[in-house]
Amino acid sequence: DTRDSSDIPIYSVPSEPVGHIKNTYPPKKLIDCSPDNILFSYASDGSNAGSNFVLHDRPFYVTANRAVIEIVSKEIYPAFLLYGLRNMRTEYDFAWANKAGKGHIMDKKVVISIPIKDNGEGDLNMQMKIIRAYEKITLLTQHISDISKELKLIDMDIMLQ
Repeated sequence: DTRDSSDIPIYSVPSEPVGHIKNTYPPKKLIDCSPDNILFSYASDGSNAGSNFVLHDRPFYVTANRAVIEIVSKEIYPAFLLYGLRNMRTEYDFAWANKAGKGHIMDKKVVISIPIKDNGEGDLNMQMKIIRAYEKITLLTQHISDISKELKLIDMDIMLQ
């Protein structure tokens, strides 16, 4: 691990990189993406199988414990997929013994409801509204968590006095 975030990240089960390496590793293992071709990955193994989602907009590597999805339709926003699959782990009972790899995803027929227009095209405006709503939920959830931690510290301080 170079510990340099400007180097190529390596992802495993966690949603944060487990390390970084220089661009000297065999290029056939490199997963190429860009801001114009965003890829989606998630933990496919372990107790977090079917969770720990990441949207990738620069090249990266993965271990065998992470699955990568390429969104081939321009009628689906990558962030919408992230929110559409947010409950995949619990809905499909993925876990250590029930991996969320390609075979299991296909067997369980993981379904994502995508808004479409009357003409059958993907409704990008509705997807964006849903994305923005979930972004607010994520921010508020983090804010509540921060407040809860602060309240616990205050409570402990009171108990010590």
